[in-house]
Amino acid sequence: MHLALRGHAQTYKAPLYATLVFSLEGGGSVEVDRRVGSVPLMVKSRHCHLYGMSQSQLVKMGEEPYEFGGYFIANGNEKAVRLLSMQRRNYVMAIVRPSFTKRGTQYTKFGCMLRCVRNDQTGSTVTLHYLNTGNCTLSVKIRKQEYLIPAVLILKALTGSSDHQIYQHVMGGDDSNTFLSDRIEVALRDGNRYAGLRSREHYLAFLGQRFRPLLVRALFLRDDTSDADMGRALLEHFIFVHLSTAEDKWNQMIVMMQKLYALVSGSIQPDSPDSLHCQEVLLPGHLMTMMCKEKLQDYLLALKEVYDKDVRTAKLGLSKNADKINLADRDYYESLVMRNSLDIGRKLEYFMATGNLISQSGLDLSQVSGYTIVAERLNFLRYLSHYRSIHRGQFFTTMKSTAVRKLLPESWGFVCPVHTPDGGPCGLLNHLTSVCQIRSSPVSAEQLDGVVDALYSVGVSPVGASGVQVVLSKDHLPVLLDGRLVGRCHASDAKRVVAAMRDIKASAWAASSAAPASRRVPEFLELSLVPPRTNGLWAGVFVFTTPGRMMRPVMQLHSGRHEWIGTFEQIHMDIAVMPKEVDPRQHTHMELSPMNMLSVVAQCTPFSDMNQSPRNMYQCQMGKQTMGSPMFAYNHRTDNKSYRILTPQMPLVRNAAQDTFRMDDYPMGANAVVAVISYTGYDMEDAMIINKAAYDRGFGAGHVYTYTIVDLDKSAPKGSRCLSPPPPCSPPPCSFTLSSTAGVGDAAC
Repeated sequence: MHLALRGHAQTYKAPLYATLVFSLEGGGSVEVDRRVGSVPLMVKSRHCHLYGMSQSQLVKMGEEPYEFGGYFIANGNEKAVRLLSMQRRNYVMAIVRPSFTKRGTQYTKFGCMLRCVRNDQTGSTVTLHYLNTGNCTLSVKIRKQEYLIPAVLILKALTGSSDHQIYQHVMGGDDSNTFLSDRIEVALRDGNRYAGLRSREHYLAFLGQRFRPLLVRALFLRDDTSDADMGRALLEHFIFVHLSTAEDKWNQMIVMMQKLYALVSGSIQPDSPDSLHCQEVLLPGHLMTMMCKEKLQDYLLALKEVYDKDVRTAKLGLSKNADKINLADRDYYESLVMRNSLDIGRKLEYFMATGNLISQSGLDLSQVSGYTIVAERLNFLRYLSHYRSIHRGQFFTTMKSTAVRKLLPESWGFVCPVHTPDGGPCGLLNHLTSVCQIRSSPVSAEQLDGVVDALYSVGVSPVGASGVQVVLSKDHLPVLLDGRLVGRCHASDAKRVVAAMRDIKASAWAASSAAPASRRVPEFLELSLVPPRTNGLWAGVFVFTTPGRMMRPVMQLHSGRHEWIGTFEQIHMDIAVMPKEVDPRQHTHMELSPMNMLSVVAQCTPFSDMNQSPRNMYQCQMGKQTMGSPMFAYNHRTDNKSYRILTPQMPLVRNAAQDTFRMDDYPMGANAVVAVISYTGYDMEDAMIINKAAYDRGFGAGHVYTYTIVDLDKSAPKGSRCLSPPPPCSPPPCSFTLSSTAGVGDAAC
């Protein structure tokens, strides 16, 4: 199957079907199924015909016995979607950026940025800006256009809260902070300067009236929708989209204002966007889901425009089929769908083949190209590195600043310190360590409820009940779960709360599903306590369960259990590397192995602790360039160029990584006895004079395989008869189903 696709330069794909649901106001709905193209299929995914095959079955299919998949076949080439670093979702970042001053005369360099991500992995980034008057405005992007809304207007439109409630919650019990109180009063006075706005409905109508032309097209709203409903749609779909209730969004805005004013006053330090604790990873499945959703939304908008055109022409008497416009008739919906072409598969094929992203909204991404790479099989190390590499982003390759390329201590255990190329991509193209894992699936709603119950059971105070918000003292730290404020705890008790949650998380790794709800939390839960410090980060207890996070295992010293930790919590933990370094008064965890700081390729370097660091970097590159045995199915492959060493040898000096990662299954390189004679001039660099006897015995012997496409119709002599080649085999009977809300559904194979 895959062999024929590679040989015929075709794409491995499966048909994609969408179910369009038309809801009627009087009740009932009409469903219309339609094929929307064929999407590229990942090799060895659950819907691939190679999934679950044994080694012998893979060999019979002409594949590698140790094939692990993870790539796409596009036009006969094996393509892998690159892992990209993104801003951590649902976490408020305090940043200082001089470019903020370009938004207006009153705007300053201070701001708080929040990347909000929905459950379907689509999202938007909002920024709270500080003005030199003391007020603050929220920046919202709708279809690549930026709009600035005063923060107080959003607060009053969300819950209809009074000025006194806003003042008390932003102050957070710190009544002696005159710097904060003066600026809140300015923001409240500025919010009350709009005449006639007294209730929540007034503020909703005020916002809806100004965003009406934009929302009608972006959200498929009717023209007769009231201004208040327009305002609700604006808050629901574009303001803090990761939260579902107005109370949670209100709390989120209060938290952003508190952190912004703390940044301006100098009581906290800004977050570093280059630090790993403020980053996560964009995964291929999430990116393709975002693309499918956008194309389906554009298609629904096109259906609406065609329907509006039919109605207009029918009213003017210009349509011959005016009698067929019947929303209760299924045939009309089918004709409406057939008149609009939609081929999501072709756009995804173009994306996979070129790596270029074509999007009207931009999908809240910072680049439009460079998303895919060719998964070269030069040798096994090079092939494996494609799936463990993570890129900072194409935008940073043109920056003259070297700050984004620096190796920060927060990367320990997650990003290899030596496995990065030299030259232009240095520091931008990094590789994950051997034990680092990236979470790809979100947790269920039941698990989230279990996390909240566990937090309450260890001493966290709830935010409030029945819409009554409780203001505690300034010594209480906020507890945020995936960006949602779920409670508060006293600063003196926060360390005990986090330690108790760690015990629950570590026990959940080995616990059964019969555990009570308050003890059933995900093993990949990320817990971080940022203690109150002068000129430190903003204090609080942060809990994350979202996908895209980098996690790695360590050992708890007091229990001996293994615990998965993330990038955000590691910087606030005390982890010993070696057993002899353990101090019971300081350390709480210990590394499972000191080699866990290195990538798979870097661990294969013998005596790396005896080398200079640049030499270890060079070895990571040279190890991926040497000739080896990248595959076994040479007779079935049609790669552009492949190499094969004829006399591979096991390395005389080897470490545990050679056996752990089974490097001998795909051997590469040969041992060489080198004589260094510097006195006579044989001390040349980057070269070696080979002994003739070693050359005769096959030292360094190898083959280079290439393939050539021959068109017999053009190259055959005149008058000769050329038989037509057999047709290429069709893809397996596999299909995907999409709902009209653009969530990727299950495949039927």
